[in-house]
Parts: sequence; structure tokens; C-alpha cells
Amino acid sequence: MKSLLTSLVLGSLLLTNCLFAAESQSRDTDYQQINKLLVHIKTKTSSPFVDVNQNVVIKTSDTDKAPNTNELTFEDVRIWISHKGEVINEVPIDSEGKIDLPIIDEEIVSDVKFNVNQDSSLVAINLSIGVKVPATKEVSYRELFILLEDTNIFINEMAGSLSWFTPSMDEMLFKFSEPATITINSKKKTYLFKTDDELEISISMKRKLMKENPLVIFSHLPTAMSPED
Repeated sequence: MKSLLTSLVLGSLLLTNCLFAAESQSRDTDYQQINKLLVHIKTKTSSPFVDVNQNVVIKTSDTDKAPNTNELTFEDVRIWISHKGEVINEVPIDSEGKIDLPIIDEEIVSDVKFNVNQDSSLVAINLSIGVKVPATKEVSYRELFILLEDTNIFINEMAGSLSWFTPSMDEMLFKFSEPATITINSKKKTYLFKTDDELEISISMKRKLMKENPLVIFSHLPTAMSPED
């Protein structure tokens, strides 16, 4: 089975690699694909468990590089967004390297560039999507499983004409650090799921439960969760 985390992070890494293949030559790259990703995440997802990472990564130096390569700090890195050569947005970098890229108007985004003042051998930009786990042991069914619908819409939109070949996510996989159970108390039936030998529980989404929206009760909080096909 292929998890959302794997699928989306791979997609993000491909985007990052393309960005820096261009950046190493011209220090800028088209913003359109980045913008498309941000628009979808920020405006078209319903799940509270979608996790977005945007941060600057300073690469460590190899022995064959200049001695001062690994002395770069976040203060040395500048990121900005430009439109036809003019700066329209400076992107602040906090003390931990985190950034928050803006959404650009679709009418002008085709002429917008993403700019970095450091070479790709020194600095990388991480734009990745994952799934964060619930912070409480009781979560409504719809709030939890709407992540599957968000995932399928996202994958189809990003895949474009190749969406026919993408998998449909219809299960949630939960991983635990110890034996655990998940209980769903619907009006007609109580569903009880127990961890397997690998301390995992996989649950298929049921439309009738999406409509009823009962509570999903965890005996222990999961350490990770992800949509599966």
C-alpha cells in the first residue's frame, strides 16, 4: 500500500529538485507550480490533520569544499518573490529556518519567479506535505476520515492528465508504540479494532459512518497515521 505521506513528500521533493536545478543556473525558478500546491493546501483541504512544512535547509559541507561552506546561517539567506524582475514579496526566515510562502494571484503568477540568493549546493528549500496525528483520544469520524477525500482530490489535481493512473485512498493506517485499540460507537454497531503484530491498525472508510459521524476513540494516541490505497 502507498501512503499519503510517501506520495506527497515524493511529489514535493520532485518539485524542490526541479526548483534547484533551475536555481543553480539562474537563482530563480517559475513560481506557478509552487503556487498551485499552496493554493490547494490552504484553500481546498478540509482536514485539520494536513501538515505543511516550509523551511530553509542549510547543507553541511563536504571535506572537499571550502572551509567556510558550513558557516552559513539563516541570516545569510534571502528569499524573495519577483514579478517581471520587480520584487513583490520578501519572504522572512525565522530562527529555525521556517518560512511561509505567499499565494500569488493567478492572473500574474505565470510571470512570477521564486528567488534565492544562495547556490543550491549550500541551501535547499523544503516544501513538503504530511499528516499530523490527533492530539486527543476522541475525534469525530468525519473530521478524521475527511483526510481521505482531501488526499484523493489533491492527488488527482496534481496528477492532471495522469490521474487515471493514480491510486484511490480509501483506508487510514494508524501506527502505535504499544498495543492499542480504536473503538467506533455507531448507532447500530460498535466497531473494535486492535493493533496487529506490527502495532498497526488499518480502517476502511464507510460512507454511512461519514454521514452519522460517531466518535472515534483511541485507547492510546497513534504515533503516525496516513491514508492508504
